[in-house]
Amino acid sequence: LVAIVSLLASLAFLDLQNVAQGSLYLIRYIIYSSLLIVGYNLNKQGLLNFSKLSSLFIWLGITLAILGLLQLWLYPVFEDPPFYLTDFGFDPHRGRLTSTLLDPNFLGAFLALGLGLVIYKLITGAPKRWWLAVILLVTSILLTLSRSAYLLSVISIGLIIISLRHHLKIKNLALPG
Repeated sequence: LVAIVSLLASLAFLDLQNVAQGSLYLIRYIIYSSLLIVGYNLNKQGLLNFSKLSSLFIWLGITLAILGLLQLWLYPVFEDPPFYLTDFGFDPHRGRLTSTLLDPNFLGAFLALGLGLVIYKLITGAPKRWWLAVILLVTSILLTLSRSAYLLSVISIGLIIISLRHHLKIKNLALPG
């Protein structure tokens, strides 16, 4: 509601084209938020399998991390030939991991989600080989040079530990609750 009021109030200061462009962010936020409701309802009806979905996101994160390391090795700056991506409006992202998404912050969100899910698997008894995925994802997150990815990683891991605290009876963690 506040976002809609703010968008309408911006009509007094900005032209219609800028307000329309800004409204696209609000529409995207509403769509993303509605996916939570859809996911909740699908899970409630038994149509959504958390294990398969989490595995999909983990493998997506691992794949993006590997492709990103290749991108960083082969094409570390978007201003360089042969692509000249800055001519098409992309930021130069010098020395930042972007993978196929061409945006280190967006990539960092995917990697942080994958990292959180891998740590969930490890805490709940997955084989130790998943630590290789943790190393790959943490390295890739660090190479995005994205503060938002760093923050999202810490928050997702913290939320997983807090939510599993009572389930696994972890008493010696210094966590609220």
